Amino acid sequence: MQPKTAKQVFDFFPGIWKIARHVTAKMPEQNATAHGYCLFTTSATKPNLVVYSEKVAIHYLQSNTTHIGKQQYQYRYDMAEASLSKHLHNGSLLYKLNLRNDQIDGAYVCMRDSYLSNYIFETDRFRIIYTVDGPLKCYRITSVYTSMPNKTLTALGITIANGLIV
Repeated sequence: MQPKTAKQVFDFFPGIWKIARHVTAKMPEQNATAHGYCLFTTSATKPNLVVYSEKVAIHYLQSNTTHIGKQQYQYRYDMAEASLSKHLHNGSLLYKLNLRNDQIDGAYVCMRDSYLSNYIFETDRFRIIYTVDGPLKCYRITSVYTSMPNKTLTALGITIANGLIV
């Protein structure tokens, strides 16, 4: 199903997803790939809130080094406005998602760098493409999320605590 409304996108997220990420940068030391998993969990106390947590192994191509990265976000559905927004783990607004003409995107500024996001949904996967441009960063991040069965994380030895991947 291709989500067309903010509510359909919000309802599409919950579950376990495998992540394949590629960072293509102007500066070679920023080129990287990442692989791992994420979990979208609907809040038990706030049904309009989905908590996102990920754990990935990031491989920097030029230095041939690998690091573990963790990230948490929140997606909030506003029933009154029929809108969806992405927030930092502390609740600060990152951006509102714009849904128009089969396009879903968002934008924000971090320091002096601008981030433009584009969400592309398919039946059992979706992509988020960030184009980052500014004095500190200049790259493109493409993340492909593929739906996984719920029992997969345990089989892979990945621990979930309080609805987050740890």
